[in-house]
Amino acid sequence: MDSFREKARHLKQPYYIINAWASLSWLWLRTVVPGAELVVVPGSGAYLFETKEREVYMLVGLALLGKLRRANSLHECMTKLFWYGKLAVGMCLLHCDVIVIFALACAVGALIHLIPPPTFLGSEKVETLDDRTFPKFALCKTEPMKIVELTCSWHDGADALKPLFCGLAADYAGSKRLFGSIDVARYPEIAKRYDVDLGVRSLQLPSYLLFRDGVLCRRLPYFDRNDATKVVRTRFTRQSMESFFLLNVKASEAAKRLEKIEKNRGSEPPPAPVEQPAGRSSWNPFRRRR
Repeated sequence: MDSFREKARHLKQPYYIINAWASLSWLWLRTVVPGAELVVVPGSGAYLFETKEREVYMLVGLALLGKLRRANSLHECMTKLFWYGKLAVGMCLLHCDVIVIFALACAVGALIHLIPPPTFLGSEKVETLDDRTFPKFALCKTEPMKIVELTCSWHDGADALKPLFCGLAADYAGSKRLFGSIDVARYPEIAKRYDVDLGVRSLQLPSYLLFRDGVLCRRLPYFDRNDATKVVRTRFTRQSMESFFLLNVKASEAAKRLEKIEKNRGSEPPPAPVEQPAGRSSWNPFRRRR
């Protein structure tokens, strides 16, 4: 119940209220804007519903339901709902004959994009770091485990995952686990220290580092085991991060597992390469056998 109230208070921010109002304005626009209902004349290709407008709403809504199932945070879920609502508003205005209404709607849409992003749920539990506080936070040999986010202010992918990281901090931050974030665009020496590429096509933005007793234990994305220069492409989800950083177990149990992993590191042989069948230059396992 407390979690529900906290999320309800979080949604009272201007960003969510104004975007919700803009999305729900579709219900009013359909009764006011001339021609909003008849985007395509009935019988001219709209075979699922009466008009092409309703058909588009239905198909996009079905696609949205699939995306909502994969949403990693409350902010991502609300953003997708707002996107659907704004699409409906755009469909209403697509064939609007009144230029004044269309221009006014475009001006309102531009003003909505100027609204600053909201404060993400759990952001108060993420410590903002710089080049001076990073060593004291991550490399200090103290008991709490630290998870550090290496983000980048100009990278859209890094900004998109901030709600996910803040959500993990909201649920797991405490005396045994600490969360921090540092902008490596402002402090590139931190990125260089941990071999994080800051290029436009980098697969390492954002990167997440797990420190225990001042030692780096785990990182995402990680490097290929057989090629230390190759970064493994990673899809960040809440479940994968909870499992990889051992957030779904108690801190004491996570410390024991990390200690065991450190002891066994390097003792296991690398995986054997897959041999291709003799006589074939390239082997396709899905090729039909004769």
